[in-house]
Amino acid sequence: MLAQQSKHQSKRQSKHREERASNLLLRSIRRARFYIARPRLTTRYNVLRMVSQDLLDMLVCPLCKKPVALTESNKGLKCGVCRRVYPIQDDIPIMLVDSATIDPA
Repeated sequence: MLAQQSKHQSKRQSKHREERASNLLLRSIRRARFYIARPRLTTRYNVLRMVSQDLLDMLVCPLCKKPVALTESNKGLKCGVCRRVYPIQDDIPIMLVDSATIDPA
């Protein structure tokens, strides 16, 4: 009799766990949809790129340690001293010397 009760309880517990897991999954999907669908309206970000001004203020050239600035096309970060341009891919600055190009101007 106790074995049947424990089997029944374990089935209920596993069913309860499955329901909780599916509810958590649904909630996380709803949250993700909310954040993905929201328009990003903020003045702290550049209009064309989503690299924050705070991040731009912190970034320096890894080679000469001087500040970098956003290029005119907003596709890279340029060091004013060594003229290296570090690309921005998927709104992430790639601050690797090997991935930088040297701007002749």
